[in-house]
Amino acid sequence: MKTLLSFKQIDFWLQVIILGCQLVGTRDFIGMYIITGAVQVISCLLNLFLLKPEYKHNGRYLYNIILLFIFIIGLLVFLPLIWHTGNEDITFIFLFSMLIVGFIMAIWYLVISYREMQFINKLVKRHELIK
Repeated sequence: MKTLLSFKQIDFWLQVIILGCQLVGTRDFIGMYIITGAVQVISCLLNLFLLKPEYKHNGRYLYNIILLFIFIIGLLVFLPLIWHTGNEDITFIFLFSMLIVGFIMAIWYLVISYREMQFINKLVKRHELIK
């Protein structure tokens, strides 16, 4: 149980540090934005497959569905560009909207991670009291 708590703490604080760097301002905003997204997607996949359902926050399921929906839309936008049949205007609209949606999703995922960390921390303390 403590290993799970350690994983959730590292997961949460890594996200806080990356988002903090992004909010404070870096010279490479897009790079930090991509790193934030990559860290959170990796975290999301790890939690999807490794975290038991009883430890998952209720919002995680909806988050996963919306993330899958965004991924599918991204494929529909970018795949036609490979065959030079896509519309660049739609691509720019999608990318611009992802600047806003991506930031909202990042904050939402941070909240989910924090609540899961709090819940697991309560379970660890309760388990230690019982011993």
